[in-house]
Amino acid sequence: MPEQVKSIASVAGMLGMFFLVLLLAYFCTRYLSGRMSVIQCGSSKVEVLDRVMLGPDRSLLLIRTAGRVLLLGVTAHHIEKLEELDATLFAQEAGKEENALHFSTILRDTVEKGWGITRKNKKDS
Repeated sequence: MPEQVKSIASVAGMLGMFFLVLLLAYFCTRYLSGRMSVIQCGSSKVEVLDRVMLGPDRSLLLIRTAGRVLLLGVTAHHIEKLEELDATLFAQEAGKEENALHFSTILRDTVEKGWGITRKNKKDS
């Protein structure tokens, strides 16, 4: 009988340690994710103006940095500058947002100008 009690206590101890490790991992990831999001969002050099999700791990980002507005294509493994847009089309201050064009309007206008076709033709020549 004491042998069974020892094995039950051993299993209970292992389960307790397992749940303790899971609990510590949970709190560590919550702590680190909170700190990392503050670090990523706290940049005064780069401002994310808009983001459009295209699918899992794919998005378009519209950013402002150093007085320039860039359209970036972002995947899980790659970031590519697609286009540099006219910075005067985007409001600098929050009060000017009503006058600024929406990202979707600017993207549509850029595509309608043949941006994708001229870019491919430039590469071919």
